[in-house]
Amino acid sequence: MSEDDRAAKAARAKALLKKRQQKKAAGTPATDSQSVSSPPSSRPFTPQLSDQPPSSEPSTSPPVGADTQFRDPASLFGDAPDGDDSWIRALSRVDPPAPQLPTDVTSPSHTSTSPRLSNGSGHHDDKFVKALEAERDTLRSEIERLTGVRLELQETGSRLQDSESKLAKEQERSNALEAQLQRAQSEKDAAVGIQQSQQQTISLLVSEKASLTSDLELLSEVQQNARESAAQLAAEKARGDALADRVRQLAAKVLEVSQQVAEYESKEKDLSERCRDQERELQLANGKIKQHEAESAQHQQRVRDLEEQIQSDDRAERLEESLQNTRDRADELELKLTKLKQSHQNLTSDRNELASQLDTARDVEAKSRSRIAELEEHQQALQTQLHAVTAEKEAVQKESAELQSQVSSHQVATRSLQDKFESATKELARLSHELGTTQTELRNAIRRAEDAERTQADLQTEGTNLMRSLDEMRPKIVELTGVKLELGEQIESLERTLKMRDSTINELESELDQLREENEEVTKKLQSALTLQEKDQSQSQAGLADLQKAYSDVQAELESAMASVRSLESERSSHHQEATHRLDVINDLKKTSKEQADKIVSLRRELDEQLAEQDENQDLLDRIQGELEALRDELTHKDEEIERLRQNSSPTKSNDPHSLDYEIVDSLRQQHALELSTAQSTIRALEDSAFEAQSRAHALQKQVVALEEQVAAQRSTSRTSGQRPFSPVNGVPSRPSSRGHGHRSTSSLSAPPITRSVFEQHLSPETLHKRKVSLSMLKARIESETAATSHPPSRTMSPIPDNMSEPYDDHDHHHHAHHQHSDSLPHNRSHFLDESHVFWCHSCSGDLVVL
Repeated sequence: MSEDDRAAKAARAKALLKKRQQKKAAGTPATDSQSVSSPPSSRPFTPQLSDQPPSSEPSTSPPVGADTQFRDPASLFGDAPDGDDSWIRALSRVDPPAPQLPTDVTSPSHTSTSPRLSNGSGHHDDKFVKALEAERDTLRSEIERLTGVRLELQETGSRLQDSESKLAKEQERSNALEAQLQRAQSEKDAAVGIQQSQQQTISLLVSEKASLTSDLELLSEVQQNARESAAQLAAEKARGDALADRVRQLAAKVLEVSQQVAEYESKEKDLSERCRDQERELQLANGKIKQHEAESAQHQQRVRDLEEQIQSDDRAERLEESLQNTRDRADELELKLTKLKQSHQNLTSDRNELASQLDTARDVEAKSRSRIAELEEHQQALQTQLHAVTAEKEAVQKESAELQSQVSSHQVATRSLQDKFESATKELARLSHELGTTQTELRNAIRRAEDAERTQADLQTEGTNLMRSLDEMRPKIVELTGVKLELGEQIESLERTLKMRDSTINELESELDQLREENEEVTKKLQSALTLQEKDQSQSQAGLADLQKAYSDVQAELESAMASVRSLESERSSHHQEATHRLDVINDLKKTSKEQADKIVSLRRELDEQLAEQDENQDLLDRIQGELEALRDELTHKDEEIERLRQNSSPTKSNDPHSLDYEIVDSLRQQHALELSTAQSTIRALEDSAFEAQSRAHALQKQVVALEEQVAAQRSTSRTSGQRPFSPVNGVPSRPSSRGHGHRSTSSLSAPPITRSVFEQHLSPETLHKRKVSLSMLKARIESETAATSHPPSRTMSPIPDNMSEPYDDHDHHHHAHHQHSDSLPHNRSHFLDESHVFWCHSCSGDLVVL
């Protein structure tokens, strides 16, 4: 009831009092006449409150005088006992009228003295005097009694003042409760709208969660591919190191070959000097041959002269001596020819050695060509892999851009929801702080995605650098292949020249054999000495010319060999340059690998920081949950106080059931019941929002743990196997509660087993059980709230049972406590045994409580 209604009722009571006083004033002459005839009739003018204490029942005689001023306000509030003032607590405070104690005391004296004044002008007989004396005695006794009554009235006035102060307090409390009820009603309306919007956002968030999980799987695959490419790069680096070692070995071999070439050059110099000596000897032999020709001509002339002289004179002995001299000279020439043959054999052995060295050089070149072909094939495979990786990177970049746009839209949506939630629930700032923590976690996830994009960009830049290095290597490889082809052609030409030289040497050997035969014929045919000498001279001249040509050919071959050696030196220098370039490339790759290792270390540090932040967020959630439990305890205490007030304010049945105070108490009772139901519905909505925030925190924690598992699995399986490390492992389901299994149906909670991560495996089974139960209760509560919004609760379906305070007061955290509460509730409220009213107790270890 409002204060206006109470003021109207007080005005009505005052009007009734005024009417009764007017009636009493109008009826005073009649009472005077009656008092003359019957003096004991003055008895009714005595107040009724003097005969009985304030707690006695009212008299059946009609009230007269000031007694009605004390009885009429009491009759407004029923016939409840005066000592029981519990009904006053349910009423709001109204300023009470001032107590009229002086009028109450003086009014009987006035009425008692009025017969005395009226009888003063009457008869003065003895009977009347005796009657007056008797009346005086009675009046004295009445005055004494009234003094006692006055004291009692003063005590009752003090009691009334105390009760009025209590009434004022209860009125203030009732006003506060009314304001709270109005606020709760407005909050209920706002909470219904927020609940509908939150249900829509929950469905949207579920779909977004599915999309984000798929995106995370794609990102994990991309990371796996990137790590595989990193492993391939490491393998390629190892191969590059092996190639560098091979290049070093080749450089050492080239140095050895260069040393051998230097030795061969020294040998060639010696051979050239020998050839020059032999040429000098040939020149000397030619000069001697010319001298011998001149001498032979002279001898021929002498022979002619001798023949003429023989004809004229005997000089045969001189001729024989000259022939002997010529024979000695022929023997000397044969010795020189044998020396020349020996030098020729030495030259052939040197040529064979050079040929063997050329064969070894050809084998080395063939091996280098095969190695270069293998390297080219490997480079082509690397190019194909790099193209595939770049295509995957582009796809991942597009997906990451889409994810970033989605995350931005989700962030905007979450901000708008946060604003609505803060405006609707100003009293629950801590829950909004939870939402802020969830937003920070989302921002951390966005930062992770940005870090992944940065790593992808770094990988892309590294791929472009590798492509550039490959592009730089291609022309050099082409040049090397061209140079090698030219060297092969030169080697083939050298082989041809060597074959030609062998053929010329064979021809020279055959010619030498012919010369021997000719010499033998010269020795055999001494008679035809002149003709044979001429033929021998001509043949010797031709042979010498051929020898000179052969020596010139050998010299040309030596010059070509020197040119080939120079070309080999140039090739060696080019190979050395290539080796240095490759070493530079290898150093660059090492630097990039070090940078990647530093990046991995920084990523690990970031992961550790994020884990620390996650632990802090978990601590905050635990503290907020404890505060929620404290709020629940306060609500239970308030419910207990309201129930106690309700029990105290239940008045006894009065004679008049349709009285005004009974209607007031009944209306207040109904309003309290409605307010309690709305307050509990708002509490449920707030609990739903809290559990939703907790579920989001759990989902983000699972995502973090899944990412950590992916990192650990990629570290463990990057080198051993190419299996996908992000396949979910079916975790062992958490153990069922030993105390709450009787309160839940198996059909509603027969969800598939939750996958347990590495982080959850280190948790206790009690916390895992709490998480599982809280998530399942969240789903059931959402469904029950949607059903409750479609069918609003009535007064008879009030969610406050009579024994609501028992589960909180008598909860001693033993195994039998929850069973007692759960078994006692179905008899009173069977429709509250659904899953939406099952909670996990923060004081128990993995127990359930049914409200």
